[in-house]
Amino acid sequence: MKLNSIIFLRLRAITGKIWLVLFLLVALYFSFYVADAITRPTEVTSLYLAVVDQDDSPLSRALVDNLTLLDGLSIEKTDADTAHLLLARGGVEGIFIIDYGYEDTLTEGDTGALPIRYESAVAVATRTAARDMIAGQVISQRSLLRAKEELTAYGIEFSEAELESMLNQFNENTEPLYHFTVYTPAGLARVTNMEGMFAGYLGFVSLVIILIMMTLSQWFAKHDSRAVARRMLILKQGRVLSFFGDVLLLLGVGFAIVLLAHLGSFSFTGLESAYLLAYVYAITGLCLILSRFQEAGSIDIMAPLIALFTSILGGSFMDLSSLSPVMQTLSLFTPQGQMLYGINHGVLWNLWVLIVSGSVLLALVYYSNKKIRV
Repeated sequence: MKLNSIIFLRLRAITGKIWLVLFLLVALYFSFYVADAITRPTEVTSLYLAVVDQDDSPLSRALVDNLTLLDGLSIEKTDADTAHLLLARGGVEGIFIIDYGYEDTLTEGDTGALPIRYESAVAVATRTAARDMIAGQVISQRSLLRAKEELTAYGIEFSEAELESMLNQFNENTEPLYHFTVYTPAGLARVTNMEGMFAGYLGFVSLVIILIMMTLSQWFAKHDSRAVARRMLILKQGRVLSFFGDVLLLLGVGFAIVLLAHLGSFSFTGLESAYLLAYVYAITGLCLILSRFQEAGSIDIMAPLIALFTSILGGSFMDLSSLSPVMQTLSLFTPQGQMLYGINHGVLWNLWVLIVSGSVLLALVYYSNKKIRV
């Protein structure tokens, strides 16, 4: 009973009025819901390309029409300036440009390079797929022209419409070269054992947890809080009650945030939930150790800086696999890095690192209670 009373009184002292708590809960849930909607992988079933037909000939228009009919390819006909603007804004994944003289070069039977270009962003992984689709349609046109030339050379009468119809029927019965499906970064990392640490929604959740818990833990560094803790030492088992009151209060806050994060997405696996709880436990130790050895004014400044620095270094905002091996190693010195590495690689040793580090920090807090300054 005494422990429950201590936790309740300290919760009231930290959070203040009840409407502030309700506002915080609603704001957190809304933030988690929006973050999940933003970071959730969407189903990609089509490759979006901008086409600039500068030749504007029958063969170039036929090429664009054939590309439009392909499954898994969406075409937007536009001019060069608009196409480059769409590419810069991420509206399309590439630009297919048919330069002047396409039809003339094709009908002349020149085996050299055709006046066509494909441009895309550096990081786009579908460049090869788009080029293969375009090349397939160009080869079809060349084959049709070559067939007409050979039939004419042998004096065989034929109907161009019938020949084109046969080729179109062949293309319709042919399986597409590519199928576009959902790309899930975390799942890919687990299956292929990649060294990436894809954060996404979990990265946002880890940032929220450490920011809120460190903000609330500033109360423990205030003069009044330390005075109350000092008076608790004269009671029987007062040190234990004071210590567990602080620990359970912060753990409860952290677990409540994890619950709101789960309600905002309903996507956590058992491994992810276990890592989040261990992460909260480690952050609890970090918050209390800072509040014991720092003054209220300094911890007000240090708390957000520590939260942001460890989140950036730990990979909460980006995939660290693109950085140097030194940065990837340094990320493991942060709670966020341990959690994200363990989740993305499907291992448990990082879970024990979080639990052990949290226990060591809490042990230091417990044995420092007798030295609390008033």
